[in-house]
Amino acid sequence: MSKFKPTTRAFINLTLLLVTTIVMLVFGITDYIREKNRYHDELNVLIEQTTKELAASLALPIWNFQDDQSQKIIENAFFNEDIATILVHDSLSDRIVAGRMRLPDGSIVPTDRITLSPELILSEAPIVLTDRQIGHISLQGTTHNLEALARKALVRITVTIATLNFTLFLLLNIILKRFIDAPLIRIEKFAREVSMQGTTSTSLTEDSFLSEMNSLRQSIVVMVERLQEQYDALAESQKKLSITETRYRDLYENALAGIFRMSPTGGILTANSALAGILGYSSPAEVVSTISDIRNQVFTEKELFDRLMARLDENDLVTNHRILFKKADGEERIGTLALRSIHDAEDQQKHIDGMLHDTTEHTMAERKLREAHAFTQEILDSMPSVVIGIDGKGRITHCNKKAQEETGCTADELLGKALTEKLPRMKTQEASIISALRERKTITLTNQPHEENGASRLESILVFPVYSGELRGAVIRIDDVTDQARMEELILQTEKMMSVGGLAAGMAHEINNPLAGILLGVQNIIRRLEPEMAGNKKLAEQLGFDLYSMGQYLEARGIRNLLFGIKDSGERAARIVSNMLSFARQSQSHHMVTRLDQLMDKCIELASTDYDLKKKYDFKLITIERDYAPDTPEVMCSPQELEQVMLNLLKNAAYALNSDYASKANPRITVRLRKDHDSAHIEVEDNGPGINEKNKRQVFEPFFTTKQPGEGTGLGLSVSYFIITRNHNGNIWLDTEYRNGARFCITLPAAQETSGSQPAGA
Repeated sequence: MSKFKPTTRAFINLTLLLVTTIVMLVFGITDYIREKNRYHDELNVLIEQTTKELAASLALPIWNFQDDQSQKIIENAFFNEDIATILVHDSLSDRIVAGRMRLPDGSIVPTDRITLSPELILSEAPIVLTDRQIGHISLQGTTHNLEALARKALVRITVTIATLNFTLFLLLNIILKRFIDAPLIRIEKFAREVSMQGTTSTSLTEDSFLSEMNSLRQSIVVMVERLQEQYDALAESQKKLSITETRYRDLYENALAGIFRMSPTGGILTANSALAGILGYSSPAEVVSTISDIRNQVFTEKELFDRLMARLDENDLVTNHRILFKKADGEERIGTLALRSIHDAEDQQKHIDGMLHDTTEHTMAERKLREAHAFTQEILDSMPSVVIGIDGKGRITHCNKKAQEETGCTADELLGKALTEKLPRMKTQEASIISALRERKTITLTNQPHEENGASRLESILVFPVYSGELRGAVIRIDDVTDQARMEELILQTEKMMSVGGLAAGMAHEINNPLAGILLGVQNIIRRLEPEMAGNKKLAEQLGFDLYSMGQYLEARGIRNLLFGIKDSGERAARIVSNMLSFARQSQSHHMVTRLDQLMDKCIELASTDYDLKKKYDFKLITIERDYAPDTPEVMCSPQELEQVMLNLLKNAAYALNSDYASKANPRITVRLRKDHDSAHIEVEDNGPGINEKNKRQVFEPFFTTKQPGEGTGLGLSVSYFIITRNHNGNIWLDTEYRNGARFCITLPAAQETSGSQPAGA
């Protein structure tokens, strides 16, 4: 089998076809990668530009709570098929304003989240209004269209390579046939003629076209490549320019803000529809033709316009300046104005671009909102309670002046901080607050104890959640109910004591009956044992025994002393019952002339019968000394009320001696009576531990007590102060100079001698 040997023409054709195919493939692959990267870069730029444009367009609708306008804007954005998802978030109210997503079938549906995927390009931008971030926009672009464009480019490149190869193959065949095969054939024919004729007279026409053809072909190829590159660049530039112009025109015409360009002299050169609407004109053309002097035709404050122009000359930029302007019908409105000076190549002011927002409704609403907020804050500040608002994470969002006083912090120091950080005692209530937030129900915590300046206080805590659709937080109100709780305790104690007083009075009446029988029986026994009584002698003679011998027997056995002891004890019990009845009776504040020595004895006798096993004090263990001056005057007083004062002082002294009893070998209470000019002076003194300097100023304050919880209400001395000063025009004080215990002093006006007065107990 003979080996195949291609002809020169076929070899050249195959070689050139192989070379061009390889070159075309390399070019095609490079072009495909370049096209794919270009599409991807363009998509990124498109997504980022669209995000920024939407952020600028959404600022005013979000600020004005125009959610329908916001949704319309993002729905219009979906005309661009490269957009997959748009989500707009309001930072001020922490809500989703609008969200849309394109499904695989091309339909647009609402959504409230962004799904991350390598096939999606994410772009985010803040929504800013007047240098304040009010929201956030997230936009995702899809690469499905990019892949489709890349596939189309690949098909185009493949078809181009195949077409070029086929065309080149045909051209090469024609060129080879005409300029290579034909000369070769002529040479072959010339050689054959020469060999057949044996002569060299036949000449071969010189063909110099081949070398020129190669040079021309290379030049044409280079020219075509350069023209193609320039054409591609020009087409791409025109495409971008068209897209940019369309976007600019859409933004310019559809912007909610009034956009205009004016000359340095103040004439309007161009305007959009929004500016015409803001200024009350029917069309932008009417604005341009009507306003030739914006200073006098639009600005209400002419001096402000002059200042803005001066600032523009210095900085070339004025942003978000609040102005007053008037519409075509003369109505005054409020707006914000931004201006930028545009210069030419020689740095001369060419024109001024401006943007005007009508913020009248927003400004009025903002003013009303500030007034409402200030009014609400004044209401909160006027409340005597601690009022604190918290968010769902327990951070302080609102506070009143009482809360600032309670924590010792300013409002700026409190806001944003954790409640338990600024009010540590609320850590114990943290579980209840979390429960109220979670279950959305109001919780009331009453009489919660806490320490304040070393004293025990009670407070009532009310936690009620605040929510609208979704949970926002809670309001906590804290009220100091220490005085109220103590007053309730006092009322209960008073009611109890009234019941005990009534019971004591009833018991005293009941005890009086058998006591009377006992005393009467003892008196009769003593009388019937007397040997001098006629009845006793007569009966003894009848019975035949010696009455004197029986008397001696009774003396010898001590029976007579026992009888007198029974009589003394019964009389003492009767006096105790009488004193209890006198003290338990309701005082009618009936004043009478009273001898203080008798009243003091009665109080001491009544107090000496008192003991308390729980409080561990007993008057029988305390020496009570009486120091009565004989010239002590009588006083006009209510004996029952003065007894109450004396019993309070005596019991307080006994309690103090008990607290220091272990170090006292001889606990003692001294009661003194003296004359002090036209007044009677009473002193109750003990040799106990005394009262420290910190408590001396508070001894007469209601509810102040140094006793343990449950052992006192802190009202004894305050009630005594009221009785002496208000009811008797006297004075009561603590002698702060006395260092060997505690000494309370009382002065009462001396009684004036009247014919109708009668000393108590006389």
